[in-house]
Amino acid sequence: MGQINKNRPKAFVLGMNPNGLGVVRSLGRQGVPVMAIYPHKASTMFSKYCESIVSPDVEAEEEKFLEFLLNIGKELDQPGILFPTGDAYVHFVSENRELLTKYYKLAMPDKDTMRKLLNKRTQYMLAENLGVPLPKIFYPADFEQLKEAAERINYPAVIKSSDSVAWRRKFGVKKLIYVASHEELFAAYKEVQDLNIEVMIQEAILGSDARCYKICTYMNRESEPILILTLRKIRNYPCNFGVGSCIESTWVPEVADLGLKFLKGVKYVGVGSIEFKRDERDNQFKMIELNSRLWWQNSLADKCGQNFPIPCI
Repeated sequence: MGQINKNRPKAFVLGMNPNGLGVVRSLGRQGVPVMAIYPHKASTMFSKYCESIVSPDVEAEEEKFLEFLLNIGKELDQPGILFPTGDAYVHFVSENRELLTKYYKLAMPDKDTMRKLLNKRTQYMLAENLGVPLPKIFYPADFEQLKEAAERINYPAVIKSSDSVAWRRKFGVKKLIYVASHEELFAAYKEVQDLNIEVMIQEAILGSDARCYKICTYMNRESEPILILTLRKIRNYPCNFGVGSCIESTWVPEVADLGLKFLKGVKYVGVGSIEFKRDERDNQFKMIELNSRLWWQNSLADKCGQNFPIPCI
């Protein structure tokens, strides 16, 4: 364990899933004082690299969570650094930045850009405008528009939401609904139409999990990369649409070029990762999504000599 340097600003890791634990370890080993924050005492909060504190739930008790962070911030000798490790935390920090930046520093794009990036529809519109390849996508608002989309889409396809936080409140870790026919598409659409969230229908990118790649980078204030890593998934859990449970670092210039094209185009700042998949139908890399935060397997980058949380300090 690196000796803690109390003169360095304290890092506050919001969320202690495996993503958060990776951040804690990467910072703690470099002597950065770390506070882990989570709404319950998970086993990850007992790392030797951090202190820990139980907080209100960022989704169920947003106002209390804001008050909780502001009260901590008022007691700091110097501004702390916020590390949101999940989409709900990213959204919360961005939307409340005017109050939070009185006591904390954060590395992320401006609020307007973040709103566009956190909404999958506007994120994909930005990608399309920048010439980044995407699978075919439709946004039916009702069954009539769904019928039109069903005539133009190729199966298999997936149903998901533009708002990943709202989707997760209903479906938990289930990222999407997979459909292989008109009948399955209409049945799945009926299941989600009453949720009052924008739904998208997207052609599935064909191929095994091993055709999934990521670019992970830290972009400075001029939207230039100061850290960059590409990786390949070997296996997801669950298969096909899950989290990468076995991955390897491997340099893939095409993935790096496409990712940087998007990130520079939107003037991105801070840590982010973009997932692509090479479609077996045309062998083209197609963008799946950008995550405006550290990713679940960020510890791999540290082992490869790139400590992504450190530039935030």
